[in-house]
Amino acid sequence: MVANFAHEIDSWGHIPNGNRSYYLSRSQPPFFAFMLELLADKQGDDVLKQYLPQLEKEHAYWMEGATDLAAGQTHKRVVKLQDGAVLNRYWDDRDAPRTERVQAR
Repeated sequence: MVANFAHEIDSWGHIPNGNRSYYLSRSQPPFFAFMLELLADKQGDDVLKQYLPQLEKEHAYWMEGATDLAAGQTHKRVVKLQDGAVLNRYWDDRDAPRTERVQAR
C-alpha cells in the first residue's frame, strides 16, 4: 500500500480518492505519513528516508498557499484561523458533479 500510494503521489502530487480521472481533483486524507510511521516501527527508519520525497510532495499539496494567507483567509485545502493557527480542510479543485452524475440526468 505504501509503495502504491508513493507512486500516486509521484504521479499526481497526492493520493486521489479513486481511479477515475475526475478523482484527480480530490485527495484521500493525508494518512501517508501515519502509514510510514507504522511501517518504520516494523522495518526501521530507513523507510522514512526512502519515502521522504513523497512525504514532502504530499505535504506541499496540502499546504499550498498557506504562507500567503492572512488570519481568517482560506485557500484550497488551507484555512488560517484568527489566532494564526493553520488547519487543513477537504477541498475539491473541480467545481462540477461526477461524470456519471451528469450523464444520469
